[in-house]
Amino acid sequence: MADPNERYPDNAAGPFFVDWRCLDCDVCRDTAPANFTRNDDGGYSYLKKQPENLDEYERCLEAMDACHTEAIGCNGGLPDWDVLPSVMAFRFAIEWGHSARFERLLPEVLLEAGRESLFKTGDLFRVAARTGLTDMVERLLLNADALAIPRSALTPSLDEAIERNDFEMVDLLFRYGVRPSGVTAGGPNSLELALLTGNPKMVERVLAAGGISKEEAVRRWFEEHADDPLPTPSKKTCGKCND
Repeated sequence: MADPNERYPDNAAGPFFVDWRCLDCDVCRDTAPANFTRNDDGGYSYLKKQPENLDEYERCLEAMDACHTEAIGCNGGLPDWDVLPSVMAFRFAIEWGHSARFERLLPEVLLEAGRESLFKTGDLFRVAARTGLTDMVERLLLNADALAIPRSALTPSLDEAIERNDFEMVDLLFRYGVRPSGVTAGGPNSLELALLTGNPKMVERVLAAGGISKEEAVRRWFEEHADDPLPTPSKKTCGKCND
């Protein structure tokens, strides 16, 4: 995900930007040629001009979605919400954490024929979860079917919230039936992420959601790692001799 703190200095001032992840692949320049250009010396793309009309906004959004390395970002600052279609404005409200605007747009978006396109990849739901705004995320979960939010987007959002040690978001996702990854199926999983937080409360919540006890979790861990090589102990000396 593009980081506004790492945007190239030659980006035009405003919401859209390109950061160091750019691989100079031409996608954005082909998609939105009025807005993106190339820095020939540095070998990367940057935003030469912020979008000034609906067509340019749509092209910049398309370029952002098409960027293979997620080097293009958008960090707030739209001059006029009213010039945008409701579905597009709704997307911006989520990405920038504008709760009041989100609430105003939600009823309208639920009636829009194109609303399904917002969440088809699941990325936008993950962006919403990263904001930490549980009220917004809960409203999305309540309308998950109408908005066609794919179930495949939910568990990755859960794992990211665990990794951030965002217990409130984790608890919310569990309450809406999101299943932890791998707790009952083995492999890299939510429990391992919870253990890395060092938060006992988080570990207990993940275990409870997975429906297993602490004892069962320990047993499964040993089964999964039974064939792992044992670590080689370091040789210590007393400091008075070489043995």
